[in-house]
Amino acid sequence: MQRGRWRAIATGTAFAAFIAAITRGELPRWIRVALVLGLVLFACGAGIYAFGYSTRPQTLTVTAGSTDGEVVRLMFAIASRLAATNLRAVRQMPSKRFLRAKPT
Repeated sequence: MQRGRWRAIATGTAFAAFIAAITRGELPRWIRVALVLGLVLFACGAGIYAFGYSTRPQTLTVTAGSTDGEVVRLMFAIASRLAATNLRAVRQMPSKRFLRAKPT
């Protein structure tokens, strides 16, 4: 067998032995307390990260033709409708690249 495969087998066996020792109460109390506190801290950190990730505002960028076209009026109408549904932030502004573009 390959060396990586043996390492995976050894790691899995050690993990299973550790879990068995925990469930049978063979570990000292301070190790079990430290393990539980570590898991609680990990869960709290994961919860804080998930909350921050889920409440982060999303950005939708749409490019729509010339400034006097029908498509731009439609995009502004959609943005106004989204803003009316109590979204936290809807900005209606043309792209900086669009403002710098020279007419051909």
